[in-house]
Amino acid sequence: FGGPPPPPPPPGFGGPPPPPPPPGMGGPPPPPPPPGMGGPPPPPLPGMGGPPPPPPPGMGGPPPPPGFGGPPAPPGFGGFAPYAPAVPQPPAKKTNLSTKPLKSLNWTKLPPLKIKDTIWKDLDDEPVHSKLKEEYNTFEDLFAAKETKILREKTTEEAASVESLAPKEITFLDAKRSQNCNIMFKAIRLQAPEIKRALHACDTEVLTQGIVTELLKFIPTEEEILMLKQYENEIENLASAEKFLYELSEISRYGEKLKALHFRTCYDEYVDDADVFITALNGAATDVQTSPKFKELLKIILALGNYMNSGARGGAYGFKLGTLLKLVDTKSGLQGRKHTLMHYLSELLERKFPDVVGFEKELSHVEEGAKITIPQIRQVMVTLRDNLRELESLLTKMKKDSETQSKKPPTDQTKSDNDINTKFMESMQKFYDEADRMYKALDERFKKAEKEYETAVMMFGEDTKTCFPDEFFGVFKSFVQAYITARQDNENAILKEKEREKKEAALK
Repeated sequence: FGGPPPPPPPPGFGGPPPPPPPPGMGGPPPPPPPPGMGGPPPPPLPGMGGPPPPPPPGMGGPPPPPGFGGPPAPPGFGGFAPYAPAVPQPPAKKTNLSTKPLKSLNWTKLPPLKIKDTIWKDLDDEPVHSKLKEEYNTFEDLFAAKETKILREKTTEEAASVESLAPKEITFLDAKRSQNCNIMFKAIRLQAPEIKRALHACDTEVLTQGIVTELLKFIPTEEEILMLKQYENEIENLASAEKFLYELSEISRYGEKLKALHFRTCYDEYVDDADVFITALNGAATDVQTSPKFKELLKIILALGNYMNSGARGGAYGFKLGTLLKLVDTKSGLQGRKHTLMHYLSELLERKFPDVVGFEKELSHVEEGAKITIPQIRQVMVTLRDNLRELESLLTKMKKDSETQSKKPPTDQTKSDNDINTKFMESMQKFYDEADRMYKALDERFKKAEKEYETAVMMFGEDTKTCFPDEFFGVFKSFVQAYITARQDNENAILKEKEREKKEAALK
C-alpha cells in the first residue's frame, strides 16, 4: 500500500504494537497475517476503527481468511444461528391470465406459507379456469379496465334522564331516599311482615322479580341500621320510610336473602340468554366450516380474482375474508343498469355452477352469529357463577347460624325463626343444586363453542386475537345480503328487458 511493512512483533504477542498511524487515518494499520494466510488485509476506512481482536485462548481458532469478516462468535455470546433449511412454498401460480387489462379485485392475498393451515389448502382454482375458458371472453368485455364508497350509518344513543324527586319531608334519612322509599312502599302494597313471610317461603308470586328489584334499592345500610337502633323505644313515632326500613332490618340476613331470591327470579332469563348466545356462536362457526357450496364459491371467486389481477396482485392461493365485501366495488362496463362483479357472480352461478346456487342456505346461522360477542356471553356466565357462589356462601352461613342457635335455650321466637329459616334453606338448596348443575353444563358448551369459533377464524386465515364474532360473522352476513340483492337486481333487469321487448313487438 506504498508504506514500509510494520516491524516484527515482540515475543509472546506476535509482534510489537504497530507504529502510530499517519495523520487522519483514525487507527493503527493491521498487523501482518500469520504465515500461510496471504498478504495483509486492507486498512480500515477512516473512522471505522481497527479490525476486531483475535478470540481469547480456548474460544476458537485463528481468525478467518481475509474477505470472510471477523471471527465467529463463541457459543452463547450472540453468534449467528446455524443455517435452517427454508420452509417449502407452493409453486408460484401463473399471473397475467387475461388477454387485456382488467379492473382489479381489491383483495388481500394470504401469504403462501399460511395456506397450509387454512381452508385454502384444499381449494384449487385451475379446474374453474378450464371450465370458464370460453366464458372469459365475455368476462373481459364486462370488466375491461370506479369505485363506490360504502356509506356507514352512524347510530346515536340517547341517554334517558332520571327525574329527580324533590323531598317532601325531612327525616334523619336522606330526604330523597326517604321520599323514594315511600313511593316504592306505596307501589308494592306489601307490609314488612308480608315481605318476611314471602321471602322465607321463596314465594315468587308475591315477591315478583319487579318487586324484589325495587326492594333491593332499599336494603338498610349499616349506617342506617345504627341510626335506627337509636329509636328502638320509639318505633311508633318513626316516619313511614324509617319504620319500614327498621322492620326490614329486623329480618336476619335480609339483604343476602333478598339478593338470593332476586337471582332465583332472574335465573331462567340468564340461562335462556346464555343458551341463545352459545347456540348462535356454535351454529355460525359450524356453518362456515362445513358448507360445501360455500367452499366451491370461494374457489370460483379466487379464480376470477386471479384472472383479473395481473402481476404481483395475481397468482393468489387465497384471500382475506374482507375481500368478499369488495365484489360490489368492482363495476363492469355494462351500460344501462347497475352491474358489478357481485352481479356477474350471481349470473355465473346460474349458468355455469348451478350446484353452488343456494349456498346461502348453508350459512343460516351467520346472521345470529353476527349479533354475538364473546364478552357478552362471558358476562352472563360470570353473573351466573358469582350469584351461585354468593348463594352457596349464604346457605353455609345460615347452617352455622342454625347450629349456633340450637346450642342456646329455645324460646318461641327462636323456634319460629328456626322454622322459617329451615324452610328457606331447604327451598334454596334444592334450587342451588339444579342451578349449579345447569351452569356447569352451559359453561362446558360455551368452552366448546368458543373453541369451534377460534378454529373457524384460523381456517379463514384470520387472527383470533383481533377478530371478534360480530365482525367475523358480519362479513358472511353482509356478503350473503349483497349476493341476494345482486341476484334480485339481475332478475328485475331480465323482467324489464322482457317488458321492453314485448312493447317493441306490439309496436311492429
